[in-house]
Formats: sequence, structure tokens, C-alpha cells
Amino acid sequence: MAIGTGKLKRQMAGCGAFAVVVLDVELAEHPVPIAIARDGLLIEGEYYVSAVQFGVQYAQNKLLGHDPSKPFLSVQILEIQSTTVDTNEMMVAYCTILAIFAALKLPLEDIVELDLKRRRISFRI
Repeated sequence: MAIGTGKLKRQMAGCGAFAVVVLDVELAEHPVPIAIARDGLLIEGEYYVSAVQFGVQYAQNKLLGHDPSKPFLSVQILEIQSTTVDTNEMMVAYCTILAIFAALKLPLEDIVELDLKRRRISFRI
């Protein structure tokens, strides 16, 4: 397995954006449910597991498509850090995608775009 980290730590005009996601990622022959590591660190992160699931599914589709002959992503959550006021689901999903691409040592290219001035994260179709 390969460990990848996605981080978003920015402050702009009084608005914060914060999330950290650390994942253990590997390719698998069959779909594998996302797991939380037994010693996983969830700093208010338990509220964002569904955002990680979205990020994993998005990355799966962008990387491997829907071709049944291609492998699946096997992901274990090692860490989710968030704050009550500076984190939302899209920030965690964004960091999840960053973590997957980092773990697999792949360029992110143009599949997701962050625009903090407009408080917007765009996912490419």
C-alpha cells in the first residue's frame, strides 16, 4: 500500500479553508469498502467519512473508469483533520482526491480546481 496526504490550509480575507486527509491506497481486483484504520486519527473527521467516500469514487471514475477489467481502489483512512468553522464536505473530498493521486504518484492534471477567492471547488466531468 502507498500513503498519500491531501492538505488544504489557507486563509483569505477572514475566511479559512482547512482539511487534511491521509489515506493508505492500493489497487485491488474487486471493489473494497473504505475502511477507517484501527488507530486512525479523526479530528472532527468522523463527520466527513461520506466526503471521503465521494472523493474516492470520483478518483476511481477519473483514474480507472467503469471498465470491469480495470482494478479498483482500496482505501484505508489513516487521518481526517477538520475544524468546526473552516471545513466542509467539498474541502475533504478535494483533499481525498489529492491524497489518492499523491499515493499513486500520479499528476493531478485538471480533474479538480480550487478557487478560494470565490469559495468554489470544481469537479470536472
